[in-house]
Amino acid sequence: MESIVCLASGVDALYLTGKGIAPVELIEVLAAERDRAAAERGSGVDGRAVAFGVHEFVVGWGGWDNYRFRLDAPGKALIGLVSSSENFPVVRVQPRAEFLHAVGPRGVLAWVYDVADTLGLVVEWKVSRLDLFADFHGLALTAESRWDFVCKGKRRKTFEDGDQLETLYFGSGKPLMARLYDKTKESAAKGTDWWPSVWSSAYQPGEQVWRVEFQIERAYLRDVGLSAPESVLDAAARLWAKLTSEWLTLRLPTDDSNRSRWPVSSVWEAVQSATFEGSAIGEILVREGRLRGDLRRIGPQAVGYVSSLAALLGARDEAELFELLPRYLAKDARVRGVSLNDRIRVKRRDYGVA
Repeated sequence: MESIVCLASGVDALYLTGKGIAPVELIEVLAAERDRAAAERGSGVDGRAVAFGVHEFVVGWGGWDNYRFRLDAPGKALIGLVSSSENFPVVRVQPRAEFLHAVGPRGVLAWVYDVADTLGLVVEWKVSRLDLFADFHGLALTAESRWDFVCKGKRRKTFEDGDQLETLYFGSGKPLMARLYDKTKESAAKGTDWWPSVWSSAYQPGEQVWRVEFQIERAYLRDVGLSAPESVLDAAARLWAKLTSEWLTLRLPTDDSNRSRWPVSSVWEAVQSATFEGSAIGEILVREGRLRGDLRRIGPQAVGYVSSLAALLGARDEAELFELLPRYLAKDARVRGVSLNDRIRVKRRDYGVA
């Protein structure tokens, strides 16, 4: 077998919906908060946090897709509440990937259930989307590799950067899609520098990591008899085995005109054997990694903007800039109606900085 090492495998997306009832009192509170957020929208500060028990949310000034209310739990999840149609569930929860890997999918479920109890929601939960992934050293795919895949999905797309393959897509996402992509490059671009904490000790810094990922929608889960969150998570390894053996496979080409009779590549056999024994890495590691990544991305841009501001204000050096800056910030606060201190407070909340 070619040298291929599985660094991590597990759940990278777990979207939930719940059919049921939202209390009238909750709807009234959310409507008032939404109207207040709309009135303050022009200030440039994205709302204040509203506490419901031990949970805090920022209520958006508008809805979210088909939901009247949008609640943001920074660093954890987006929640849509009260559908505009009776045919839609009353609540939709979209946990962030960083939260999933910090506390694990079952930790996310415990959090969602506690939020629902706190808000007084009486609902039946179902999974609307599940993403399963496995990350590897040594997968080494190229654009030409797409011809060696056998897939039940007819649609496929390839994205390249020059001669380098970045992503292979298989399927339309309705109800299945597979993505194979350079995770190291994507992580560097997004600033998710906590991923090395997820990968095993076999991870070699600087070596490329390829991800194989399946996006599984509700319709497919329903077809295989799954809907409840716990049963879906219990079946993760079984779903992976089924998808990597029946829906998408990497083959070794032969003279046989029937590609489905080509032998499965030893590389793909390693993909099929992903164990799904990953564990939560903790919120502290994720937060520290995210802060490092964001600072790495934003820092150089910030320095560029500061130097431009200095030139525009007429400052010739740092000392002159720091003399002029307080007056500039005070004027900006008067015009916008919000101080820099208020902005810093909101950013600290959004970044999870104590």
